Amino acid sequence: PYTIWQLLVGLDLPKNGGKFDTVYHSTMREGLCVEIGKRFWKRSEELSKDQSRTNEFEIRDFVIYAMGHGIAVFTSLFLLAYPCSLSQYVHGAILVICTAICTWRGARRYTYYSTKMYSELIQKHFAAELRRETTSYGSVDMTVATH
Repeated sequence: PYTIWQLLVGLDLPKNGGKFDTVYHSTMREGLCVEIGKRFWKRSEELSKDQSRTNEFEIRDFVIYAMGHGIAVFTSLFLLAYPCSLSQYVHGAILVICTAICTWRGARRYTYYSTKMYSELIQKHFAAELRRETTSYGSVDMTVATH
């Protein structure tokens, strides 16, 4: 269902300054687009970075991403699920590790949303006021005399 939704709806959400982001787009912007382009398609790094900047990724990039995701899911069944079924201590340790990873990644995502993603919107909204403050303070000496 996710792959179908992503192909039909999700790939277009963040394009052209859209309000919505997806995990796929976020992951691709963090450098995966460059790696996939270089390893699979011999695409230039400049083109991949341009795609990351505009969120205009190719469907074949998504296919590679989805196949990698599928392989990771099935691999995790053997590397994580099977050991969990053998020991409650292993199961508990993996739960603690997964909780820590989710907390860390959630905090990073929240920081991204609250700083990087919305900073452009805030700067656009308050651009006139920021320019006004910069020009009014630009002519005044803001240093404090210490004598």
